[in-house]
Amino acid sequence: MPEYDPYTLTAAKREFIQAIKDENLILIPSEYGEVVYELVKKQQALLKHKAISAYMVAKYKLLPNVTTLKTIKNMVADGRISSSEYYHDASGKLHIMTNYIKRARS
Repeated sequence: MPEYDPYTLTAAKREFIQAIKDENLILIPSEYGEVVYELVKKQQALLKHKAISAYMVAKYKLLPNVTTLKTIKNMVADGRISSSEYYHDASGKLHIMTNYIKRARS
């Protein structure tokens, strides 16, 4: 491997870091990146369905600022999610329409 001038290496590192900052990017360990990639892949797969159970919406954080099933049920109860945007299946499980989720995420 060729030897590089330490000043050149320092300058290259500085330019690299500045380019990352200019693009508002962050560096993370590859393990975290793989986990996040799998989460995003699962979210995209779920959003291909017509409706998603409220449990899955909370588990995979498909709605902004919603992390619990109780929050989703409260949103249905107080009308933030209209009656045309959710339904209960035969067993009584709450499902949220994907159209509402996509609109809320944008």
